[in-house]
Amino acid sequence: MSTNQNWTDDEKKSAAGIDPSSQSSGGGKEPDQDEDKKKKKKGVFIAIAAAVALLLLGLGGVGIYSAVKGGGAAAVERDNMLSLIQRYMDRGEYDRALDLLEELLIKNANDMEALALLEEAMSRMAAEDGISDSDLEELFRRLAESGGLDALGGIQGLDDLRALLEAANRNNATMNELLRQQQGQGMAGAGGVAGTSGSGSGSAGGISSMSRDEVADRIDQMMKSGDYKGLENMDSDEFARLMQELAADGSLEGLSQEEIAKRIEKLIAEGGYEGLEGLDTAELAKLAKNLSKDATADSLEDMSQDEVANRIDQMMKSGNYEGLEDMDSDEFARLMQELAADGSLEGLSQEEIAKRIEKLIAEGGYEGLEGLDTAELAKLAKNLADDAAAGVGGSSASIAKAEAERKAQAAAEEKRRAAEEKRQEEAARQKAEAERKAAEAKAAAERKAAEEKAAAERNKALQAQMNKVRDEISLGKAAANSGDYAAAKQHFDAAKELLPEGQNAFNAEQMAEAALAMREASDGIASSGSGSGSGSGSGSGGSGSGAGSMADKKATAAAAHTYATEAVNNDPRNAVAHYVFGKGAEDVQNWPTALDEYNQAVQADSDNYLYYYELGKVQYRMGKFSEARASFETCCKLNTRFENAQYNLGMTLNRLGRRDDAIAAYRKAYSINPMYDKAYLEAARLLDAKNDSAGAITAYQQVIRLDSANTSALRELGTVYAKDGRYQEAEQQFRKALALSADDPLTNYNLSTTLYGQDKLKDSLTYAQKAYTTAKSDSKMNSANKVSIVYNYALLLDESGRIDDSIPVYQEALKLDARHVRSLINLGNIFLESGDGSTALTFLMKAVALDPSNFEANNNMGKAYLQQKDYRVAVDYFQTALKLDSNNNDVRANLARAYASAEDYENAKTMYTEVIKSDNRNWDAYIELAKVCMSLNDGANAEKYLVYVQEKNPGYRSSEVQSLLSSL
Repeated sequence: MSTNQNWTDDEKKSAAGIDPSSQSSGGGKEPDQDEDKKKKKKGVFIAIAAAVALLLLGLGGVGIYSAVKGGGAAAVERDNMLSLIQRYMDRGEYDRALDLLEELLIKNANDMEALALLEEAMSRMAAEDGISDSDLEELFRRLAESGGLDALGGIQGLDDLRALLEAANRNNATMNELLRQQQGQGMAGAGGVAGTSGSGSGSAGGISSMSRDEVADRIDQMMKSGDYKGLENMDSDEFARLMQELAADGSLEGLSQEEIAKRIEKLIAEGGYEGLEGLDTAELAKLAKNLSKDATADSLEDMSQDEVANRIDQMMKSGNYEGLEDMDSDEFARLMQELAADGSLEGLSQEEIAKRIEKLIAEGGYEGLEGLDTAELAKLAKNLADDAAAGVGGSSASIAKAEAERKAQAAAEEKRRAAEEKRQEEAARQKAEAERKAAEAKAAAERKAAEEKAAAERNKALQAQMNKVRDEISLGKAAANSGDYAAAKQHFDAAKELLPEGQNAFNAEQMAEAALAMREASDGIASSGSGSGSGSGSGSGGSGSGAGSMADKKATAAAAHTYATEAVNNDPRNAVAHYVFGKGAEDVQNWPTALDEYNQAVQADSDNYLYYYELGKVQYRMGKFSEARASFETCCKLNTRFENAQYNLGMTLNRLGRRDDAIAAYRKAYSINPMYDKAYLEAARLLDAKNDSAGAITAYQQVIRLDSANTSALRELGTVYAKDGRYQEAEQQFRKALALSADDPLTNYNLSTTLYGQDKLKDSLTYAQKAYTTAKSDSKMNSANKVSIVYNYALLLDESGRIDDSIPVYQEALKLDARHVRSLINLGNIFLESGDGSTALTFLMKAVALDPSNFEANNNMGKAYLQQKDYRVAVDYFQTALKLDSNNNDVRANLARAYASAEDYENAKTMYTEVIKSDNRNWDAYIELAKVCMSLNDGANAEKYLVYVQEKNPGYRSSEVQSLLSSL
C-alpha cells in the first residue's frame, strides 16, 4: 500500500469524510459493555459474510487490485481512507474500520486492497471473539434464503460452513502476503524480465538462467497456485510475443506499477494481442514482476527430458489446469527444452518467437497446445518467479517435498482412476440397461405390430361375416315384401346362424330388423285371408291387402317373435323387439303384457312416434283414457302429420268428456287427410250430440261424398233430418241406405219412425215389422238398439189398434230390458183403458220407481188411482205430473176431476177455471165446472156455464146439459 503523505488521526478521519468529534478517544468515556458486544457481534457477522462473499466471487488469494487506477483527488482520498482503516484496525476499533470498508466496497466491489483489509479485520475479530454457533446459524439461514448455498454447492450444514470459512481464512492469508510483496516491490522497483541485472531480489534473469530442478520445482509450485483470470483467450504465440515486448528495453526495473500497467496497455493497444482486452493490468504487472525476480536460475535446457516430464507429471496432479488435459508430460517437457535450446529467448523478436513456437508445434506434434488456456501459462510464469525469489530450486528438501506431494497426488490419481472406473462401470451398466430397455421396447413394438396385424385380420374377417348377415337380412326383407314368407324366413334364419360372437349391438339390430319385417308381413295379411277391415274403437281402420292365409299370418307372427327374442338376448333394451312383442300380445288380447312391452319400447326409444301410438291404443282399450291421451298427444308432437294419432286422440278426448277438444282433433285429422271419412263421421256424431244439426249434416254429407255406400252415415244423417222435422229428407237418406242393405234392421227402424212422423202409420208399421223380424235373428246387434226396434213395433201395433198383438211385443221388450220405462207405461195404459186398474198399477208403479220425474208415468198413475177411487193418492200423482208439465191442460182436468171426486169442490172449481182459461173451447171443463158450482149451491154460475155450452156447441152432450139445467 502506498503511503505518500503523513496524516494525523484527525486529518485521516476528515479525509475519509468522518467527523473526528464523533469518534471515541482513549481519554473518553468507555462505551457500554452490552453495546460493545453488539457491535462486535455485528462485526463478526459482517466479517464472516465478507469471507463467504470472497469465496463466491472467486477472489480469495488469486488476484490483486491495481493500486493505481488513475491520478487525482479520488486516488488520494482512497489511499488516505485505507491508511485510516489500517489505523482503526491496529487500535481494535473494528466497527469504524468496517464502516469505512463498507463505503469503499460500495464504490468498487472489486477493490482487492479493501477486501484484503476486510479479511484481516475478520481474522482479528474471529481470533479475539470467536465465531459462535448462533452466528453460523444466522449466516446459514441468510445464505439459504438468498440462494447463496446453491452457489457454494456442497454446503449441507454448519460443519460444512465452518470448514468453508477456515479455507477462506487460509486463502485470504495468502492473498494478504501477495499484497504485501506487491507493495514492497512497488516501492523498491522491478527487475528485468530477461537477462538484465539488478540489485537484490529486484534483478532477475530469463527463464533460461534457471536450473532444470529449479524449473521443475517452480512448475510444481506454480500448478498449486491460484487462477489468473483474463488470459483464457490468449494463445501461446501472443503470450510469447508479449513477454518479448515487455523485456525489449532490457529491464522492467525502476518502473512503478502504474508505469508497468501503462506499458502493458500500450503494448496491447499497439500489438493487437487478442484475448488480453479483458485482462486486469494489475495481473500483468504482477506477472512481469514475478518473472524478473530470479536471475540466478538455470535454463530449462539443463534438465533432461525425463526430469522435466517427471516434474510436470507432479505439477499436473497438484491442480486442475484447464487446457493441459490433452497434452502428456513428455510432450510438454520436450516443448520447453526446444524453446530454450538456444540458451535464451531474449534475443528473439516477437515474430521470431511466434514462428518458433508455431514451428515446434508443427514439427513436434505437441497435441493439446491448441486449446491451452493462456491463463495457465501466466500462472506458470508467476509461480516460477515466486519460487526463484524464495530460493526454491532443485534442493533435496524441495524434491523430497515434491515427491511426498507426488505420492499424495498419485493416491489421489488412484482414487480418481477408481472413481473413473466406477463411472465407466456405471456407464456400462446404464448402457446395458438402455440396450435391455431398447430390446424390450423393440419386442413390445413387434408384439404390438403383430397384435395390430392380427386384429386387422380379425376385423377384416368380422366385417366380411357382418356383411353376409346384412345381405341375408336384405334378401329376407325383399322376400317378405313380395309375399314369399317361406323364403324370407330362410334368409332370416341364415342370418341368425351367421351372427358373429361378441357383437351384441350388431346382432340385436339385425335380428330386430328381421322381426319387424315378419311382423309387418303378418299385419299385412287380412284376418279372413282377404277383404277389408273398417276399424273401430281406437283403431285406425284401414284395409288388409295381404294375400296370405291364416297359416301364413300365424307363421310370420311366430317367426317375428323368434327373431325379437334373439334381439333381446343380445340387447335387453332393443326397442324394436319390445314393439314386436307388444304386437304379439295384442293378437291374443293380452293387454297387460302388450302395455308392458310398449312401455319398454318407449323407454328404449323415446323418439319413435309409432311406439307411443301403439301404447295409446292399448291404454284406451284398458280404459286408461288419461294415459292414452298423453301417449297420443306425444305421438302427435313427434309426427304432426300422423292423422291416425289425431283421430285416436279425438276418440280418447270424447271418452274423457272433452267434446270440443275431440271435435278439434277430428278436424285436425281430416285437415291432414281430407279423405279421412272416419274422422268426418266421428265429428258429425259429436256435433249431433251437441244439437249442432247444421254442423252434423255438413260432416255427414262429407262422409257420404267420400263413401256413398256408408250406410251408417246415411242412416245417421237421416236421423238428424228427422229430429229437425225434415222427414222427407230423412226418408230419402233411409231409403238410400236400404237400397244398399235392405235387411238392415236399424235402417228399417229409422225409416219406420220417419214415416210415423209423417202420419204414414200403415207404411210405418210395415218397416217396423221388418226391422223387428231381422233384429230378432241378429245375435250381434246391440241390445239397446234391439229394445228400441222391438218397442217401436209394439207401439205401432198399439197405435194401429192391434192392442192384443202389442201386449206380448211390449213384454218382449221388457224381457230384453226390464227397466224399459216406455214399455211399462204403455202396458199400464193398455190395462188401465181396459178397466184393469190393478194390473195397470203393477206396470205404472215400476215405471215411476225407475223414473220418478216421468210426466206420463205420474199422470197415468193418477188415472189408475182415480179409477180405483183412491182420490187423495190420485191428487198427489196429478199434482206431481202438473209440476213436471205446468202447461198441460189434460193433467189439470184430471186433477180437477180428482178434487171433485174427493168432494174438494173449491179446489176443483179453481182447477177447472184454470183449464177454461187455458182452453176456452174445452167443453167438458165447462160442464164439470157447472156440476161443481151446483155442489157449492152456486146455481147462477152453474147455469151460466151450461148455457154457454148450449150456445157455443149446442150438440155437445146436449141431453146431459139440458138435464142439469132442468135440475136448477
